[in-house]
Amino acid sequence: MPYSEADLKALQTAIASGVLTVRYENRTVTYQSLKELRELEESLARALQPSRPRQTIVVGQKGFC
Repeated sequence: MPYSEADLKALQTAIASGVLTVRYENRTVTYQSLKELRELEESLARALQPSRPRQTIVVGQKGFC
């Protein structure tokens, strides 16, 4: 299931309110703990971050021939 910014916002609202039940569009999920909600929030936030292009840095030494 692809995640959306709306899903992240719903999780953050639930965490701020101290509730364990979150409504996503047409479904409702009740989580076991606030810890579970926070772990999911962290995971979802990482998944929604735009990927950065990889950068290669070359480090060399001079003068050792």
